[in-house]
Amino acid sequence: MITNIIDNLDSLAYYDNMTWQLQEAKNKLSQVVDLSLSDGPQIISRRGKNTAVVLSYGEYKQITSRKKSVKEAIMAMDLSQLDLTRDKSPTGRATPINFNE
Repeated sequence: MITNIIDNLDSLAYYDNMTWQLQEAKNKLSQVVDLSLSDGPQIISRRGKNTAVVLSYGEYKQITSRKKSVKEAIMAMDLSQLDLTRDKSPTGRATPINFNE
């Protein structure tokens, strides 16, 4: 769920009620934090551009704590269409090149 929220932060139609101007967010920081706990991430804008997000610590940990290892990422791939048959040609032997042809 939180990744969908982060992916859609620029969708102002959805986040109009969660966007704060920087000065207002400074003046009402306690309210911004409370709303991040109850209603989800709060966007802070400066000069009309979204610049920061206040989110609960639980959501932050959920986003940052579980990163896949390379092994896990490969194991999660669908490799059913990949041809993994071994090449039966001899290896380690150089093929002579005829430069006179």
